[in-house]
Amino acid sequence: MNTLYAKLATLLAAAFLAIGGLLVVVTQAMFDPERLLELSTDVVIGAVAFALLVALCVFQLFTRRLKRLTDAVEGFERGAFATPLELPGADLQGDEIDRLAAHVQQMSARIAAQLAELGQGVARRRELLANVSHDLRTPLASIHGYLEMLLLRRGSMEPAE
Repeated sequence: MNTLYAKLATLLAAAFLAIGGLLVVVTQAMFDPERLLELSTDVVIGAVAFALLVALCVFQLFTRRLKRLTDAVEGFERGAFATPLELPGADLQGDEIDRLAAHVQQMSARIAAQLAELGQGVARRRELLANVSHDLRTPLASIHGYLEMLLLRRGSMEPAE
């Protein structure tokens, strides 16, 4: 029973067995011809109401898990994709929603790791630019100093100097 189809089929089978049991109980009183129309109408209304109730319960059961997954992904986005998701019920051996949650969890871990790696790359690039600019500024400053001294002493220097 690892698929949604199997779970849904089990729930529907249980619902129809319950409806069948209800019909058996109700039809025992149907042998009275005066109440036959009234009882059959009650059975049809009850069966429709019960089927709607079961359908709503099944729908809520499946959409609740999807809503939790959606909320977790939205929280991951609000957190700037920095912290990987920890999803309860994420199982690669479970049904389709559990497997989807497991894959989303793995994907969030991969995204967070890649963003951390990108941040480290940006930091290394900034450090490299700072080192290169420092290494270039030092000789340029001394050349600039010599040129200023040559300009200040332009006419008063001897050729040996």
